[in-house]
Amino acid sequence: MPGFVLVPYAAHGHVNPMLPLAAELVARGARVRMVVARRFAGRVAESGAVPVVPEVDHEVRVPARGDVLAWAGQPGLVLRRHAAWRSAAAKVSDVLIAERPAVVVADPRVPWVPRLCARSGIGMVPFWTTHSPARSVPGLVLVNSLRELQPRAHRFGRRFRFVGPLVSAGPAEQVPWHRVGGGPLLLVSPGTVFARSPRFFRAIAEQFGGTEWSVVMATAHTAPEDLGPLPGNVLARRWLPQFQLLRHAAAFVTHAGMNSVQEAMVCGVPMVLAPRTREQRATAKRVRELGLGEPMPETGRLRESVCGLVSSERVRSAVTEVRERLAVVRSGAAAADELLRLV
Repeated sequence: MPGFVLVPYAAHGHVNPMLPLAAELVARGARVRMVVARRFAGRVAESGAVPVVPEVDHEVRVPARGDVLAWAGQPGLVLRRHAAWRSAAAKVSDVLIAERPAVVVADPRVPWVPRLCARSGIGMVPFWTTHSPARSVPGLVLVNSLRELQPRAHRFGRRFRFVGPLVSAGPAEQVPWHRVGGGPLLLVSPGTVFARSPRFFRAIAEQFGGTEWSVVMATAHTAPEDLGPLPGNVLARRWLPQFQLLRHAAAFVTHAGMNSVQEAMVCGVPMVLAPRTREQRATAKRVRELGLGEPMPETGRLRESVCGLVSSERVRSAVTEVRERLAVVRSGAAAADELLRLV
């Protein structure tokens, strides 16, 4: 029975794609441990893997532009992150010595894992949760992306295995349907790392208030009470079951993170793209080129843009084709196949 240790970066968008892989490996009889912060331990246990929880945790957060107080606290978050990495490295070292797993699967954003594996003589497979650089370590590289979302995909040979979309349904949270309403659903979810200002969410609420639309906004690091009074057809919560809501959504305002984009593609939902980082901008560019979404419009024109997306026959055809194609893809199985070939 082969053993695997999975080491994601400590953010939702990095942990979630590893969960279907863990579940598939466990289903095939492998021993799987995943190194995660305590807030993710329950999800890992549900997958069948054993959570390895470091004593020190850290938060992954980038403040909204202009939030001076929040930016002042960033140095403390960096120090906490390094303390958490030292704690996690000690835990992983103990596991490698005690269990001698066949392979360590690690997010390259966790920089200490390659050194630890080299010292222990255990092979490591990089697991990119978004675009992979063309230059990487020798051997197998797993990429949680569809090949068509990878910029300059022609430069990537067979050792780069594009195993996306590794979509996790998430915890069985209760969707507040009694508050959502019966109109077409607009889901606004700009990610769990890069905060958006209250003004961002208020502008959306003002444009859709009193319309036939039902608007559900996941505000993450922005407190819903900071938005002020909201129209009756607009609901704001810090955290919402995104994938469950996407199954019912007519349109999706997203930061163009890889997981969110691929979840929308699986559900056949057109996207309005509001990226914050270079990587997200590259993903948004590919989404536009594939005809699956449009960039966030100028202030005051979001409703017009959303209605245009939903009514476009071209967009409807594109998202339907992708949804039907992905319905038969078994990404967890494909990723597990690649790893089991190594042992």
